[in-house]
Amino acid sequence: MRYVKRPKARPVIYAIFYPCLVKVANKHGYALALHGSMRRDCDIVAIPWTEDACSALTLLKALAKGVNGTIQEDKNGFIRGDKPHGRVAYCISIGSGAYLDISFMPRKVNS
Repeated sequence: MRYVKRPKARPVIYAIFYPCLVKVANKHGYALALHGSMRRDCDIVAIPWTEDACSALTLLKALAKGVNGTIQEDKNGFIRGDKPHGRVAYCISIGSGAYLDISFMPRKVNS
């Protein structure tokens, strides 16, 4: 009997969620871009696209709500990762060990 390796389910899960994420991001003034292999997590970059793009935290909460996910947090609040070039990253758990790793590019705040 020949062994056939089962395909990984997570990329399929991420592909199903992505159109919803794009719709939410666009509504809040952001564009999304995928990167990475999607084997372990779904790496997403959120890019402010309009003059009235909301804050990263507002979008983060809206994305989590849109996919019925949970933002990873500890006793101090949401777990934030500081990245190069001013990016900040957060994770949203979407169940079954799958999660979204979202990096937010900084937005220009008019003064």
